[in-house]
Amino acid sequence: MKYVVGIGDHIISSNREDSIVIHALSSCVAVIFYDPVELIGAMIHIALPQNANRSGKAKKTFYYADTGLKSIIEELEKKYFVTLKHIQIHVIGGSNSKNENDQFKIGERNLKEVRSILKNFNLHFVEDSTGGNMSRTVELEIETGKLTIKTQALDF
Repeated sequence: MKYVVGIGDHIISSNREDSIVIHALSSCVAVIFYDPVELIGAMIHIALPQNANRSGKAKKTFYYADTGLKSIIEELEKKYFVTLKHIQIHVIGGSNSKNENDQFKIGERNLKEVRSILKNFNLHFVEDSTGGNMSRTVELEIETGKLTIKTQALDF
């Protein structure tokens, strides 16, 4: 089955026949986790770097890098018994706006936060296709671990 990860969501699968896809990433960031030993794959679709609600748990945990990455890593370890030293991690997305006056720089900020969190967990990761001014669609095949990235120039 092909699972589509929406903005601020995540999917984890251990079914060899599955694939997981995120369509049209621009400033959002996809973090892909793959365990080639246990054949478990996961994707998170991050929209913003940090949850501004510091008083409690985020309503949309996976929408934010700071709360989402911690949650998906915990779920992989506790529910799927993934050994983090086996895991392959890919970071994709984080495009910039073509607007030179973009004060928010969400893509850049998303990438910075993702890098920081993964490094804090002492996790090695590869940035396959990040930054720039393009839309990306990424798909992971669970059985093989094959990662496919398709790009298209942004027109905004």
